[in-house]
Amino acid sequence: TESSLKETYKNFLKNKSINCSGKEYSFFGFLESDLPSGICYFLNTTKPGAMKEVREWLGDFSGCKTTGAFALQLGSALTPCVPYIQLQGNQFSVKPDTVNGNYCFTEGCGYMSPDIALKISNSLDLQSPSAVVVRFGGFFGTLVVDKTLTNQIVFHNSMRHFVSPNTRKEGTLDIVSYSKPTLATFLNRHIVLALEYLGVQRQTLVEFAEKEVARLTFIYGNPDNLQKMMRHEVQLDSNTEEEKKQAELGLKLLAKKNKLPGDLEKIKEISNGFLRNAILSLRDSLAIPIPNSRRLLGVIDPTGKLKPGEVFVNISRPGSR
Repeated sequence: TESSLKETYKNFLKNKSINCSGKEYSFFGFLESDLPSGICYFLNTTKPGAMKEVREWLGDFSGCKTTGAFALQLGSALTPCVPYIQLQGNQFSVKPDTVNGNYCFTEGCGYMSPDIALKISNSLDLQSPSAVVVRFGGFFGTLVVDKTLTNQIVFHNSMRHFVSPNTRKEGTLDIVSYSKPTLATFLNRHIVLALEYLGVQRQTLVEFAEKEVARLTFIYGNPDNLQKMMRHEVQLDSNTEEEKKQAELGLKLLAKKNKLPGDLEKIKEISNGFLRNAILSLRDSLAIPIPNSRRLLGVIDPTGKLKPGEVFVNISRPGSR
């Protein structure tokens, strides 16, 4: 009830913890990307000293001078990823960033040798990506292939968010993301804020959002578009396995020649579910699709061939090699 929720909230503010099924949970941290959705992480602190123990296991955050910096650095340790490669101490090194005046040209970027890139691509079961976003203990950032290296990863100081005891001699290289063709590119809150800062009028962005709501309502409500929409939902990387199964069921029902009234109701239910999710995503993260666009991973030039003011862009389409 509303009164019990208010009481729980008051107790949390007073005691800095909540009680669930007889266990005490205290606020642990959050991911910046989850804030618009109001998602955060709580830790079971029934055991005395559990919070301190887990934070010390993650690393040393004493270098964070503000609460905001501490929250962001701790959040980087909570980023969803998959462990792929075990690195030994002789397989990685840390070097100073390349700095010129006020500009850091290696901010958040490092190098990996071709053989390690091949191990990563084999573990991901795909052709070698041009760049990967990784986490290694307290290091977080993007790696690009440097053909002059052998069995080696080079991190730069700017990639170290905090000092982790788990990577002094060895550790697991976690893959957060990697360069790949995309079916669709979307705006998000960070990009919208950047566009506003660059002078794009807020009303223009509001009009984009309103057009997207109208487009979604038309697509998901129009029987002629349902088959195309269901195929898109099956292929969408951001969908869960359950959502993909729902889309596959919708495609099977749409393919039936003699549809029963129950089939039509189920198709409508699935369609409305995807429409609701799309509008919620638009509300929470401003996920407005931009046609004929790509989101790129910015990396450094390990070859030194690019001149000041030059960039090299490598874009591929879904299914291309």
